[in-house]
Amino acid sequence: MSADGTGKRFRMGKPYRLIINDDGGRGYWNWVAPLTADQYLDALFKPQIEGKPVDALFWCGLQNPSGTANYNTRAGEVRGSRFPLFETVGEWALATTLRGMIAQGQDPLTLICDRGHALGKDVWLSFRFNDHHHVRTKRQNSKSSQLYEDR
Repeated sequence: MSADGTGKRFRMGKPYRLIINDDGGRGYWNWVAPLTADQYLDALFKPQIEGKPVDALFWCGLQNPSGTANYNTRAGEVRGSRFPLFETVGEWALATTLRGMIAQGQDPLTLICDRGHALGKDVWLSFRFNDHHHVRTKRQNSKSSQLYEDR
């Protein structure tokens, strides 16, 4: 039996009214970087999730097929971790914010899950499988892992 009482089966156990698919960088533009953990969470949740009929957040913590992570991964490379300088302010702002949180012992993925759950929302980690718009560039970028660059 499904959660909504209709007898329909749902892949995720219940139907969602609205799902937000966040690419991992939304909202931080309105803040002066680097953001604190609370500012980053506010930038993500307040404009698009808090007080809205959103039942689930799909947060893209893995960028592109090249594979850097927007959280404290033990198996891969954190976004921007091998870059002392960045080509754009946007890349610098997000990477500096994420690295700052991780350096303080705060994992962005854990913080996002905790905030979402506190708001009564489901949170899913997503990966951008078919997003290849950065992989053909000749230059290195903070979204590409060293493993990808060395291929």
